[in-house]
Amino acid sequence: MMLVREMAVITWKKLRLERVEHDYCARQLAAQITVEEFLSINTLFTDMTHRFWVDNGVPSGKGAENLARLVGLIEPHRNLNMGAEQLGLIKKDFPFAYDSVLADYYRHTSLAHSEPSLEEIVTTVIFF
Repeated sequence: MMLVREMAVITWKKLRLERVEHDYCARQLAAQITVEEFLSINTLFTDMTHRFWVDNGVPSGKGAENLARLVGLIEPHRNLNMGAEQLGLIKKDFPFAYDSVLADYYRHTSLAHSEPSLEEIVTTVIFF
């Protein structure tokens, strides 16, 4: 009889531990992702990307206007190579997009010693 009681206690403890672990995992999965977690995923993610993610991917106000202008600038060059002039406009008006292109350039080359010219970037990574 004592053995049955001990087995019942062990089973109850195991079930209780599993329930606590499940509740903890469910809370972690339901919690909003933090900036630190988001940035640790990929080097191309930024604070602005995290805000966009948290806002369910819907830009508003000035962000929506900037995104529309950027798409308008890039769309005509979709199936063509973009020139240095267009990349210069993106660098001036949309630094976050230029930073992403620059990160792609560094991924494709081993020349990380200085910032490349616009022509070097265009010939290396710009294909839409």
